[in-house]
Amino acid sequence: MTRGEYRHTVQEDGIIKSVYHLAEPAQKISPPKDYVLKKMDETDAAGLSALYKAVFQIYPTPLNDSDYIVKTMQEGSIYYGFVHDGQIVSAASAEVNSFYKNAEMTDCATLKEHRKFGLMKVLLARLEDEIIENGIYCSYSIARALSFG
Repeated sequence: MTRGEYRHTVQEDGIIKSVYHLAEPAQKISPPKDYVLKKMDETDAAGLSALYKAVFQIYPTPLNDSDYIVKTMQEGSIYYGFVHDGQIVSAASAEVNSFYKNAEMTDCATLKEHRKFGLMKVLLARLEDEIIENGIYCSYSIARALSFG
């Protein structure tokens, strides 16, 4: 193990310990009534790209491009989001692979000032329900080990 690898191991161990020390929420968090859950469609692509531009400085796919978002929708990706005061403030997608019957839960983003309402938990649960309705029973997500939060 090199010195750099050891530093990452120590950092990863610290992240794991901090996760173990998280307290369970005392009560179920429900979004306020002025947050509207919506299945996104092609007319929402510009709003989605604006959200992704605001949340991510860099991202492995061009989510800041509304045409790219439309293309992914046409290829079978499902997007859900929360709208607040006419603006998409939180969103996630299921990138569905119909041939292999699986879906990646991805593109999760919430504007910082809206992160205290459990929006992502609701979005991911709704996406899971929809893919199950469509015969997709295997879903997964990718997390970056040095990115906790």
